[in-house]
This record gives sequence, C-alpha cells and structure tokens, in this order.
Amino acid sequence: TQPTATVVRDGIEETIPAVEVVEGDLLHLFAGDEVVADGRVVARQAELDESLLTGESDSVRRGPGDEVRSGSFCIAGDCYYVAERVGAEAYAARLAADARAHSRTATPLTFRFQRLLRVLLIATGVLAAALFVQFNFADRGLAESLKATTATVTTVVPVGLLLGMTVVAAVGALRVSRSGAIVQEIAAVEALNYVDVIGLDKTGTLTEGRPAVTSIRAAPGFGETEVLRLAASLERGSEHPLADAIVRAAGERGLALAQPAEFDSPVGKGVLGLVEGRRQVLGSGKFLQEQQVDTTALTTEAEALRSDGATAIFMAVDGEAAAIFAIADPIKATTPDAVQALKTEGVRLVMMTGDNRTTALAVARKLGIDEVEAEVLPQDKAAVVEKFRKEGRKVA
Repeated sequence: TQPTATVVRDGIEETIPAVEVVEGDLLHLFAGDEVVADGRVVARQAELDESLLTGESDSVRRGPGDEVRSGSFCIAGDCYYVAERVGAEAYAARLAADARAHSRTATPLTFRFQRLLRVLLIATGVLAAALFVQFNFADRGLAESLKATTATVTTVVPVGLLLGMTVVAAVGALRVSRSGAIVQEIAAVEALNYVDVIGLDKTGTLTEGRPAVTSIRAAPGFGETEVLRLAASLERGSEHPLADAIVRAAGERGLALAQPAEFDSPVGKGVLGLVEGRRQVLGSGKFLQEQQVDTTALTTEAEALRSDGATAIFMAVDGEAAAIFAIADPIKATTPDAVQALKTEGVRLVMMTGDNRTTALAVARKLGIDEVEAEVLPQDKAAVVEKFRKEGRKVA
C-alpha cells in the first residue's frame, strides 16, 4: 500500500500520500506510522524502531531536538517533526540508491573476459580479412573465400564460452533463489566464488529479527504461568515490540487473557495498570524503583540474562517484585549450521551490526564468531568493508 503521512497545515491535520510531503511540512507521527522524511522533532516524544536502518533491535526514544530518519517506524507515543529532507534526498532513499549503484558493478572475471573477448574479436577480424584476401588472390572464387572467412569467425570467436558462463551463472542464481535469497544481479553469484571474508548483520540475518520471550524467572510466591498471564493481559494494550513478545508467549501457551481496568505507558519506561484488581508494573529496574518497588532480589538474575544477550523486563504485582522476563531476538535454527559450513570453507566471518555490543558479543559467542563490529550504522559498515578490501580481501 502507498505510505501516508499526517501533515499539519493551517492548524488542521490531514492525511496525505507520503510522496506529497514537502520540505518544511510539520508532520504528526503516531504509533504504527512510518517516518516518511528526514527531520527533527519539535514537540512530544515517541519510541522508534530503527532496525531497518541500523540493525539495532531495541527501540530508541526521540524527543524535541532529536533527528528522525525515513525508514524507521513509531512503535509507541507520538511526536511532531518538521520535514527537512524528502523524496530522493531522504535517508532511506539514499541507502537504496547506494545499493543500486553497487549492484551494477561488474566482477573481475567479467572484466577479464570482456578484455579477452575484445582481443579475440580484433584478432579474428584481422585473420578473417587476411584469409578472404588470400583466397581471392589464389583465384578460389568468392564462395570459397566467404566459406573460409565464416569458418574462421565461427571457430575462433568464443561463443560457447560466453554461453557457458551465462548458463552456469543462471543455474547458480536459480539455486540461490530457491533458498529464499533475492539475486539482484547474476554477476554477484559468480563473485561469491572469490570471497574470503563475509560481513554478517545480526538482526534478521543471524537472528529471527523478532523479539521473543526466552525465559521467565518468577520470584518466590509467584507462579510462572500466572505472572505471564497477568503481564500479557496488561501488555495487550501496548504496541511495543517487547510487549508483543510477552503477548505472543502467552498465546503460544493458550492462556486466557483478562481486560485491564487501567493502563498507562510512559514513553521509554514501561507500562503500569490494573488487571483483575491487582496493580502491575512492567519495565526496567529503574522504572520499578521509581514506582517504589524493591528489585534487589532479582538484580543478580537480571545481570545473568543481560550477559546472555537478553533484555531483562521486571514485573511487580501489588508493589512486590514478581518476575523477570528475558526477551531476546532468537538465533535462527539454520544459522549454526550455516556458520559452521562457512568456517569449514575457510571463510573469515565478521559480525557487523547496529545492535549494542553486549548483545552482539553474546550472539557471536554462541555461534563461534570471533570478530564483532557493533553499534555501527550502514555507512560505517561500508568503512569496515573498505578496510578489509585494502588488506587484499574479497568481501561479501
């Protein structure tokens, strides 16, 4: 569907197609909306999912004075921002343009073959012309001269090699596409034969790209199933990805959720409300402490979960610390075998991710990846690639 934006003009808000947004427009961003232009927040606060741009799975908070970039999504709260760069000048559009420009680059083997083909064509032309002249001087007749010339051209010009390269590349591209990858240019399949370094993104490549509850640590006096049911009942009113993970976990267990009587979601902190007459708070340890909840008994558990690459979400029921939910972006089931296969082939693996270093190192440790470049933006990843290329490496 065509993306839209809510623009404020003459004090009236109206929804227009994103392509009609112009520089200087005041835009109102709601939960669930896409940021359609680069700009700066002028009022209110919102949480954004920038994972498509940075690879960072955790949301970021943007308030007055902060920059927002096209291609990110609002997951909670709302804010007003002024469009500064639109259309082809916006961040997401420039990323796409860079990708298209790089995709048109021919591979070294293609260049070498093209040079060889040019030399062969020139040499064949010279040889064919010489034979034509020689046959004419020998009075062999025009028919014999043309036959000799045609035979030379069809024999020497490497049509079979050209067709063979094309067929092999096409078959390779077909096999790659069957695995679910998109082949933008067939030449890329041939270039993979020379790769000795592979830079791997984390979110959505090594991992599923969707946060999920990996474990629940209930405090004494609370049951795991009960705290999950209560937490999901409250979180069903939130649009945050971590809230979605808790609700999905309850759904997978077939738990019947209740309707919260009260609900509030302070931006960037957590949620609180009333479910079945029980006062609940979910969020960071700092947020629970602000609500006068003592989380000391669960601090050690939380540190252990973080060191394993998970986000620790505290839960309190009626003022008492009740549980910790470990929410992480799980590693794909196919990733360990793929990583091992590449290492067996002698390929050097480097994780390059926009995610925080603690999470990145935890995932790399589980997969046996020794080199990690964390908290890097897409343009910074290009710099890492260039560093390896200057070392003489062939990088994918």
